[in-house]
Amino acid sequence: MTLDDGRLRIADMANEFRSEEQLRRGLEKAKKKVVVGGKYAHYKHPDRYYVVEFVGFLENSEEVCVGYRSLYGKGILWVRTLADFTAEVDLPAQAGVDGKRVKRFSLA
Repeated sequence: MTLDDGRLRIADMANEFRSEEQLRRGLEKAKKKVVVGGKYAHYKHPDRYYVVEFVGFLENSEEVCVGYRSLYGKGILWVRTLADFTAEVDLPAQAGVDGKRVKRFSLA
């Protein structure tokens, strides 16, 4: 059953969530793509580093996320979806590298 604005009621969504075993397997797959404890550089600032502290889930969608902390400044903790963290992005047009694709985060 949906509400008037199209959202599913929480009670109706309960049957759509994954089992603990499915969630565990999801984390194992994520840890093959991202190294927990690994040091990463972001493509925009390759001189600034981050350490991945955990992989987990968004509680409302069960989407796999990566928690990473900056190793500069005040050490802010950031969270992105795994898909976003591991995505490739287009470099901006500069220095003749127009259209080149790179990983958003690279293991340093």
